[in-house]
Amino acid sequence: IYTDQRLHQPNYDIITGIEESELSVDVALYPNPASDRITLQLNELPGGSTTWAITNLLGKNELSGTIDSAESTLDINTLRPGLYMLTVTDGRRKGVYKFIKD
Repeated sequence: IYTDQRLHQPNYDIITGIEESELSVDVALYPNPASDRITLQLNELPGGSTTWAITNLLGKNELSGTIDSAESTLDINTLRPGLYMLTVTDGRRKGVYKFIKD
């Protein structure tokens, strides 16, 4: 805004982000790349139902299931080689992780 040959900047409060740890499920995924199975390790097992889903890059759901313990092994033997997205959801938080199937 220009007035009297000076530039006055309006004062806006800008939200630059949301703390990710409050919104995402913290998961370690290995090995990556993987050939026949991947292991998921959750830092904490939330109360309630925790689910996982593997989708291809087109968004097609390839595999899915539930997580009952802090460490789970997923059989990915039926997947074709390529890049996939693993989504882990506990009802209020979600984490999305990339992995490569050899």
